[in-house]
Amino acid sequence: MPVGTLKDNAPYGAGFELQASYLVSDHVETFLQSGVNVFKGRTDYASDYSILHVPIVAGARYKLGDETGFFAGAGLGYGIFKSSYNDASAVNGFLYSPQIGYDFGKGEILFNYTATAATGGTLSYIGIKLFRKF
Repeated sequence: MPVGTLKDNAPYGAGFELQASYLVSDHVETFLQSGVNVFKGRTDYASDYSILHVPIVAGARYKLGDETGFFAGAGLGYGIFKSSYNDASAVNGFLYSPQIGYDFGKGEILFNYTATAATGGTLSYIGIKLFRKF
């Protein structure tokens, strides 16, 4: 769900991401995430364009305990936005993403806020991610 400046140009989005994680200790996990998110664009002049976002994120999470699967963490990285409207140039910048979630063994669900600070403002969205573990 886009928020802020991104919401003005795109009412909704969907995507696909991959995550690699490494358990550093009983309670600390590091991770890398990347993927592609596409937001449906809207303007007064064109109703059929999209905004592409490629997040590249590295971060850490703190797991609350062995008995519970709850965790909280944050990621930092680089975000790339590209619009198909009028061959607009890419907007890139520093990305940050606080996250909370639940690990249920074979997978995890997490809620996140992802924001890319770029020239002219911050492009951000709130999301729900489901990851299947292999």
